[in-house]
Formats: sequence, structure tokens, C-alpha cells
Amino acid sequence: MREYTNDIVVFSREALAQVPYHDILDRIGYSNSWVLWENYVNELTNYATKKTLEKVSSNGQTWSQLLAGVDVMTKYHAYSVVEALRLQWGEMSKMDQLMALIAAPRRHRARAPLKSDSTVVRRGHTS
Repeated sequence: MREYTNDIVVFSREALAQVPYHDILDRIGYSNSWVLWENYVNELTNYATKKTLEKVSSNGQTWSQLLAGVDVMTKYHAYSVVEALRLQWGEMSKMDQLMALIAAPRRHRARAPLKSDSTVVRRGHTS
């Protein structure tokens, strides 16, 4: 159903914009970035899944009442939409924004040309 799919997209976008990463960082820490990222993506997916399943459709029923298997399959659809929004459409989650901020200064420093300073005295050389 088009309405069901639209709900998943809307709630996936909402998850990307609203789900905080602070609680996950406090709970998991920084020691394993893969576990941290997996848990964050799970939070995004769970948020979109829960909101979709709780929503009442246009005919007055929840999606679980209207579509068979939706209680089991929505999380997989929500995960796919969250990842598509991030990777194909460029919509950044809170964690993506943080990672971009952390990586930006490193990229800038790595690409900046070194300035030569003629006043520097090198070992064995006088200028």
C-alpha cells in the first residue's frame, strides 16, 4: 500500500532528524565504533518501526490490523528506507552530522599545503 510506504518514509526521515546519539554513546562508549554504529542504526530503525505500527491508517485501523505480516516485516522495510535516505539521498542522521564534524578538520589539515618559513633553522644548515 502506498500509504504504508509513505508512512515508513516519513517516520524514517523523522528518526534521522530526531533520534539522539548521546544515550547510546553513554551506554556503549567509544571503544568499538562498529557496535556503536550498529546500535544507533537499530535505534533509528526501531523508532521508524514503532511509529509506523502505531499509526492509524486512513481507514481507521492500525497497519497491524490491516496488513498481514506487517508486525514482523516493517523493521526490515524501515531499515532499508533509513539506509536509502542516508546513502542515496544524502539525509544525515545526528550521528552522521557528528562524524562529519569530526572528520572535517582532519580532511582540511591533510589537504592544506605546508607553508615554508624562511626563518626556520634546519640542522646542519644556516640561512
